[in-house]
Amino acid sequence: MIVDNRSSYSLMLAREHLRPEHVRPIAMGLGLDADQLEARVKRFQSRPKYENIFIKNELTRGEVSFVEAHRDLDTFPELELIRAQRRLYPQNGLAAHVIGYVGEISESELNLGEFIKYDQGAVIGKAGLEREYNDQLMGVDGQIQVVVDNHGTVRNSLGIKEAVPGRTCS
Repeated sequence: MIVDNRSSYSLMLAREHLRPEHVRPIAMGLGLDADQLEARVKRFQSRPKYENIFIKNELTRGEVSFVEAHRDLDTFPELELIRAQRRLYPQNGLAAHVIGYVGEISESELNLGEFIKYDQGAVIGKAGLEREYNDQLMGVDGQIQVVVDNHGTVRNSLGIKEAVPGRTCS
């Protein structure tokens, strides 16, 4: 096996619960640049409240502990942990330069024709075979359809569309 996946955690800010005064303390607790996080939150202001903001991938144990300790409804209700799969190169990076790597889609890539179907926060192939065969390896994200009130609070779940894994190369 040349490449495998491993479980990790990513962190999002749920905008329907986001309190602007929480952004700086959250950034400090996670060791992030507070000005950059505030700017990222500001870029989302005109978007619908149900669109969450990805703020960090591959959280350390300490960061996961911080989130778990502070994400209750009274402290930081906007913190949302997402379990994710990340690439693992078990042969000490053998052929990593050919395989390439994956990463979050950039704002400039969102404007390219080949990535038009992806949304902000998507993880795509950035180089090598990962980029060349991105569409085959990618899979399809799952979805949850919910009913929200005029404040953006989830009131009912209508259905779940399970994620579809991408192709494996054996």
